Amino acid sequence: MAQAQAQNKPKNAQPKKKSGLVTVFAGIAVLILGYVCLAKGSITVAPILIIGSFVVMGAGIFIGWD
Repeated sequence: MAQAQAQNKPKNAQPKKKSGLVTVFAGIAVLILGYVCLAKGSITVAPILIIGSFVVMGAGIFIGWD
């Protein structure tokens, strides 16, 4: 079975890209930071971070990952 899988892969196969997944995790980190700022009472920075995190997560989903 392992031989059959090894034969199906081309010799110049590129490694899987994880940039979209990293971008989604960065968006989650910014979302958490936004809620921390909101809990501390910042009503100017927190909404920008929270809304921006959804944009970043959407970009990460659009990029995709393998």
